[in-house]
Amino acid sequence: MNAPRNLTRKLLDDHLLEGDLVPGEEMDLTVDQILIEDATGSMTALQFEALGTDSVAVPLAVMYVDHNVLQIDDKNMDDRQILNPPPPEEARNVEIVCGPNIVPPPEGRPLPQALEGRVVIVVEDDVSTGDMAPDGALGMSLWSNIPECAKYMFRRQDPGFHDRALDWGGGFIVGGHNYGQGSSREHAALAPLYLGIRAVVAKSFARIHRRNLTSQGILPLLFRNEDDYERIKQGDAWKIEAVRETVEAGETGLLAKRDSGEEIELEARLLPRERGILLAGGTLKYLRESDEKPMSVVEGDSPSAESGDPSPAGDLDAVARVRAPREEGEG
Repeated sequence: MNAPRNLTRKLLDDHLLEGDLVPGEEMDLTVDQILIEDATGSMTALQFEALGTDSVAVPLAVMYVDHNVLQIDDKNMDDRQILNPPPPEEARNVEIVCGPNIVPPPEGRPLPQALEGRVVIVVEDDVSTGDMAPDGALGMSLWSNIPECAKYMFRRQDPGFHDRALDWGGGFIVGGHNYGQGSSREHAALAPLYLGIRAVVAKSFARIHRRNLTSQGILPLLFRNEDDYERIKQGDAWKIEAVRETVEAGETGLLAKRDSGEEIELEARLLPRERGILLAGGTLKYLRESDEKPMSVVEGDSPSAESGDPSPAGDLDAVARVRAPREEGEG
């Protein structure tokens, strides 16, 4: 007899796309409602723009602003500041004028056959996303400008990190346990992408930040033997071979070969969809290169709706999808 499910378990069961509800294991969840708040809404819009998306649909979308200076009646931000869009044929010719501090996000690169570079920094346990992207008034002024935001990455741990990463052409970050804990801000993954970081190796990752790294095309790797962390020094030169074929084949074992001749065993523990995202160079490219990818399920959602399994999964016409841009003249 199955044990009674609490509310959290019911929500997870109803939104599970990939993986199993096993403690410590990764899983993929569908999205049926979103909250866009003023601090991150502009970056969300920039990413959809980079994807070339005409529209994105989920059953419930909420826009939240917590910096209203004056409220004189019952009209909200949607009533006062959001204009109805022009018809699609006109919208394609509209030029969006942005100020100098609104910059398109960096673009991920497909996972190469080998990763090669130097260890740009080694950080301790429990490093926060707040150490990777600023918050507060400073963050609010920079979150739409990743090149400027990246100047503050690891400033507390090592003020020279930013310039060194650029001088070395990127490389690797090495972390301890719970790397990326704290706020779920994706700027903490966009900043290293801009700086050329292709992989982060850690003893363990905070779940949401690990997902954000994957979404930007940055490979999250684990030490097979955590004691190897003590052997790593900033400036070590590494080469990790057969990366693409290992990820493509669904295997996990990789070797980082050091310039000293030593080898460090690493693991790439990835869900099937995460492998596809990394091979493509991030979620935006993964979606752009496909004709159509389910993003969330409105009714009757189940793992089969995402995987394409023909078994019943409610009304598949209710699946909210992000469509790749259509070619001119395509119906």
